[in-house]
Amino acid sequence: MASIGTLQQQRAFLRRAVGHGADTALISDELLDDCLTEALREVNLTWPDVGVATFDTIKDQQSYTGMLPAGAYRLRRVFWPQDCAVLLPDDVLAGVDEYLLDGYWSDGLNYTFEAAAVLAFQRQQEFIRRTFEGYAKIYEPDTVYLMPTPTTAGVKVYFTFSSPKYVACGDVEDIHGPPYYAWAKKCLHESLASGRGAVESVTSPAGVSIRSGARKSHLMLAERENNRWLNLLPPLTTARAWP
Repeated sequence: MASIGTLQQQRAFLRRAVGHGADTALISDELLDDCLTEALREVNLTWPDVGVATFDTIKDQQSYTGMLPAGAYRLRRVFWPQDCAVLLPDDVLAGVDEYLLDGYWSDGLNYTFEAAAVLAFQRQQEFIRRTFEGYAKIYEPDTVYLMPTPTTAGVKVYFTFSSPKYVACGDVEDIHGPPYYAWAKKCLHESLASGRGAVESVTSPAGVSIRSGARKSHLMLAERENNRWLNLLPPLTTARAWP
């Protein structure tokens, strides 16, 4: 996907966006770089790359740390698989007896539960077992507690992690251009509202005074860009979403 432009092109766009296309005194390159860097950070935190990795359990060790790759932000989810307890019985008839309905006899036949009901019982049994037998607690950014303490070594623990999507401002792609520029313009308007761009009035040597309302305008525009950013955020994921 195409980039939204080089750093120089992004600086020029921001100057034009706030009505100071040729003003390098009020809006310096350093100020623009600060705003663009802040926007890059917010985009990376909101739309990070998500990776999957593993680490091995160590016998009788409960706490694990330092598994994140270099530059990664934090752990997102940890999945510690447990051995499945639902097995076919050696005696199939003995396994079936568990689900026979007492008292339901007709012409010498003993009826059982519906197959869907039997499956639901087995699923619920396994769900409860997994809920109470294996658990991974995350302490951000990169510490995991396994409960109960592993009794064997070498069991794979899977985890997902987030890391920056873009390294530099010039890497930002078109798909994230609107929120990236919205946050950068928000930061720039806030900076102008607290600096030289916030001049409220100018008085000439002849005593003529002109009121500009620049500070109020910059704050209003900063709020507008913040609302645009909020409208571009991804929808909330459900509790069952992975990762």
